[in-house]
Amino acid sequence: MPGGLFGVVATLEDYDAEQRALSHKATYAEIKAWGSAEYHEAVTNLDISRARKRCGLAQDEYKGRPPSGKYYEPKPRKHKEDMVIEAFRHFGMI
Repeated sequence: MPGGLFGVVATLEDYDAEQRALSHKATYAEIKAWGSAEYHEAVTNLDISRARKRCGLAQDEYKGRPPSGKYYEPKPRKHKEDMVIEAFRHFGMI
């Protein structure tokens, strides 16, 4: 075709929406939205990260700056982590 354009035809006959939903790994944004919708409470990335660690889910290595040793470590909020773990179950991650 002129100008490097091309067309794509796709069919949805073999698409299994239920299997896709079961294999989908929820993003942090989706987990936050679920917590807000279900419990009307906000969870932070730190809550999600701690819950992932508690469940033994894979975590990426932090590639940012090394800690200075002078920062404040927030206390764990168990009720928020429990809410995130329930979200993991909802999304089929555990």
